[in-house]
Amino acid sequence: MNKARFEAFTDAIVAIVVTILVLELPKPESYRLDALLVNWESYLVYMGSFVVLVGVWFQHHNLFHYAETINRKVFWANALWLLIQSFLPYISSWMADYPGHSTPVIVFLALNMLWALSYRLMYYALCEENDMPAYPWSRTLSYLAVLLVLILLALWHIPLALVGLILFNVIGLIIGRDLEI
Repeated sequence: MNKARFEAFTDAIVAIVVTILVLELPKPESYRLDALLVNWESYLVYMGSFVVLVGVWFQHHNLFHYAETINRKVFWANALWLLIQSFLPYISSWMADYPGHSTPVIVFLALNMLWALSYRLMYYALCEENDMPAYPWSRTLSYLAVLLVLILLALWHIPLALVGLILFNVIGLIIGRDLEI
């Protein structure tokens, strides 16, 4: 399979998901600046979702930097990764519609856990065909542990859990190394 077309297809899907995210943002009810503050929870959800998407896309880009061969297993593992990603705008919209409820946030974080596992599956599919650098389980387990802590935090204080998710992903982008989730 042609790697360039494969990556272009993936990039297009990610771009569509990001576009759908921003289209879901509520528009202010007036021209005044304070009208933006009414929907602050929606903007926080958007920022959280956007940062997660950018971080995961960056890691995907790093992962495929090492790949030379794309086979059917890699294609289907990537398709699963994209399928899970495609639910992000839907769940993000649900979180924005019910800002005081933890269930949508927990589902969002659980979706991120599935996403991390699908990324791991994609890594193994790539390893079967390519000479890939080591990817320790400790990275995946650490990421899953942080998401679990954020789920528990969401039961107590939802905005703090979302800020924690944003900070965790921004820090990961700033200090992260190749092949990290």
